[in-house]
Amino acid sequence: MALPQPIAVAAAVAGGEPTDVREWIAVDIVGAPSVHRRGLAVLVEPLSDDGRSRELAQQVRDVVLGQLRLHARQAPDAALVHAFGIANALVCDDGRSTIGPPALIGLTAIIFEDSVATIGHLPPGQLILVQDHLVYSVPDLDSHLPRWANADADGPPAEPLGFSSWVAPVLVQTELLPGDTLLLCNTATASALAHGDTGQPLELRRYFARDPEDVLDDVRTAALDAGERFAAVAVISFPPNPVASEIETLADVGRSAREQLRHMRAAVRAITPTLPQRQSVPAPVEEEEITAPAPAVPRISLQKRLIRITEGRPTEGGGTWQPRRPEAQFGAPGTHGVRRHRRITSMGDTSAWRSGLPRAPLISSPIFIGIMMVAVFLIGMLIWSQRDIFLPDESVYAPVLAQVDQRLHVTETQDDPAAILTELDAAQSDLERADRLGAPDSEVHDRQNAITAKRDEVLGVYRLSGVRRIGSLPDELSNGRTSAYWTAGGIFLANGNLYRLNPETAQMQMMLEQGREIEGIRVGNLFGVSYDGTYLVVTDGRAAFFASSTDGAVWQSMTLDTINSQGPWTASPIDTFGESMYMLVNTYRNIYEFTLDPNQQTVGPSDWVSVGDRINLNIAVDMAIDGNIYVLLEDGQVVTLRGGLETGRFDLPGFDYESDTPVAIVNGAATGYLYVAVVDAEGNGRVIAIDKQGENAVILMLPIDFMVDGADNLAPFAGLQDIVVDEDTGRLYLINGDAVWSANYTLPALGNGDATPEAE
Repeated sequence: MALPQPIAVAAAVAGGEPTDVREWIAVDIVGAPSVHRRGLAVLVEPLSDDGRSRELAQQVRDVVLGQLRLHARQAPDAALVHAFGIANALVCDDGRSTIGPPALIGLTAIIFEDSVATIGHLPPGQLILVQDHLVYSVPDLDSHLPRWANADADGPPAEPLGFSSWVAPVLVQTELLPGDTLLLCNTATASALAHGDTGQPLELRRYFARDPEDVLDDVRTAALDAGERFAAVAVISFPPNPVASEIETLADVGRSAREQLRHMRAAVRAITPTLPQRQSVPAPVEEEEITAPAPAVPRISLQKRLIRITEGRPTEGGGTWQPRRPEAQFGAPGTHGVRRHRRITSMGDTSAWRSGLPRAPLISSPIFIGIMMVAVFLIGMLIWSQRDIFLPDESVYAPVLAQVDQRLHVTETQDDPAAILTELDAAQSDLERADRLGAPDSEVHDRQNAITAKRDEVLGVYRLSGVRRIGSLPDELSNGRTSAYWTAGGIFLANGNLYRLNPETAQMQMMLEQGREIEGIRVGNLFGVSYDGTYLVVTDGRAAFFASSTDGAVWQSMTLDTINSQGPWTASPIDTFGESMYMLVNTYRNIYEFTLDPNQQTVGPSDWVSVGDRINLNIAVDMAIDGNIYVLLEDGQVVTLRGGLETGRFDLPGFDYESDTPVAIVNGAATGYLYVAVVDAEGNGRVIAIDKQGENAVILMLPIDFMVDGADNLAPFAGLQDIVVDEDTGRLYLINGDAVWSANYTLPALGNGDATPEAE
């Protein structure tokens, strides 16, 4: 529907006498606003009533009008911000060049373009917008009343021109339709409206589609009755379309039909609120005065009728709309065509930011919702009837799946591991191609499991079972340096403090706390723990603390002597054997032995590794002892030392130096296995079980399709810190970045050791 040419009328009073309104307000609208012909309206108001401020306000008005006309091709919001910035610079320069308090100027400017009004505002000043019998104002009219309390804003406050070197105007936009009315007035007039009966929302709603002369008379009368000596107001109104206007939309059809069925108005009013009837006498047209022809009685569109039925009967009398809801406050999204504009478009940008919301919430009506539900149902039925065209063609992927099955069958007849692995690689490639061709997930999944199981058989991979998360670690045990050791009395964890975990009940108990004094020595930051069957030993680098049982009932301590006064020993792997504590210090390329003697107060380190066999100890990661010492290196090698001499070394099977990282090594006294934990860069991991000559390797991995419960829980090998092994029950414990995990495992028996029991 085309927007009609607006009608603008204005009046002003200075010192109680009529005066030229252009001292405050300028309106420049010629014809109906369009994309190529903008309309402008500017209101200025000084905070101080003195000659210099009024003169400066008039200069601001002229500058803003000039800038808006000069940048007619610029986006409306960007043009407003630019004009406000130029005007603020003018006022700030005037304040610097004059003696006395600076002048502060309020500014409100409107750009009418096509069917949209873009509004910029800096206080003081008042804008009132009446649309669809709803009233919006900038600022809120209630702000002129004593009961008003400022709400917290989500942006910088709007301050007058000249208040600061920068300016942050309130930007608002609204969609305009015939019948809309805009009022521009100064603060005194707004205060008179707020305190009088005319300024009440129920009264201001009557200005929708009303003769602007009548609106002007009401506002002028309210200002004079309030005794305001300086008042200015301009009324800009878009007349409603007459009955005989050209029909362009469905709303126009409904309006025309209602004109032909006036005898049904009584029935319509029974279910909808009635509009206030305007009674005015057309004023005579005077020379050089713009007046409005008497508009026709506003018609109720079909859209508005549906909305009124949806909203229900009004709750207050007088045939008016029901009281405005709290969510219908100025700028609330979805309640009206008005909304706050939060950004500025770029130079030369189009008006793509324009609100696409309807004038009122038509989409909430039951008829509209019913139509949409039927449409969705019909579309769903159409898609269901044609579902076959969306399914992959079985004739495309079926031959590829058959080729995968054939390759799996071939592997059952082969004995050469290399040939089997080659065939499995080809089967994996074919399976991935079938997946891309649209093969069902169930068929792809089953064949993937078959390929993985066959590959495990060839590579010696045993899958863990019963993998479960025992419980979370305390924060201090989650920083990546936790040392763990299994005993029959529980799993001991050292990292700052010493804890004991009961894996059956998942209970964590503090065993030794920092700051505690043992035989006159204060416990520091503990970093290692071990048990040799006689002593449970922990250390903080300054002293060794040991107890004769795993219950930790009685602790004793010994000060650790240093080398050449180098200071306390840094955090390093430790282990115990034969009532001695061994510490692997890779910075010194050595292993030091400390003899534990309850009758001694200080124990000195003994060089344990011979000088010629210390070459690779600078990249040592961990160690395990069973009479020999097995040192795990960063490059995936395991060095065997006995009596301080190297007696052998071997490479971990399947270890990739570029992608794998060794974490820990554990001695299996009951089976003869060594257990080495390895992780990769993607957070995956495995445990390599080998005999002490590096042979008979078995790889322990998580079950196929293993998934972690809980989005915040880490995978078992993610951030792995240490592992412990309970060979009596065939259970492996993983201490990762946030928890302790338990898993059952089974290994083949070695010729020189007892077999691990079957997992429970």
